[in-house]
Amino acid sequence: MNFRKKNVSGDPELNFIPLIDVLLVIIIFLAISTTFETFTELKINLPVSEGTSKKSKNNPVVVTITEDGRYSINDKILQVDTPKDLEIALKNRTEKDEKTAILIISADSRVDYQTIIHVMKVSQNSGFNKIKFSTTKD
Repeated sequence: MNFRKKNVSGDPELNFIPLIDVLLVIIIFLAISTTFETFTELKINLPVSEGTSKKSKNNPVVVTITEDGRYSINDKILQVDTPKDLEIALKNRTEKDEKTAILIISADSRVDYQTIIHVMKVSQNSGFNKIKFSTTKD
């Protein structure tokens, strides 16, 4: 029986490979679970028409929306308070037998999109199947 202690010569080793593996997993977990928020503004250039205008067989109904929210139909200014009033005015302007009536929406560039959406919805309820937008020529 040998009861003597063995002399270990040399420094104790520290194995870094498992430590690196654990840290790498933690970094990947944090990177995936982090939500990234970016506050940027999009610069949008709205399209400009380059084509020629086509002549229609029938006279289209032109709804104009000014910057301050006033409506006019075929250059006649309307006193409209609700979208329902605009729908009634559009129904009065269209001919009942004309199924190919065209509506052209001409809005100021500073009009908010929700106003244009209301006009589109009202025009569909009024029986217009073809809706076009007027743009400026470049």
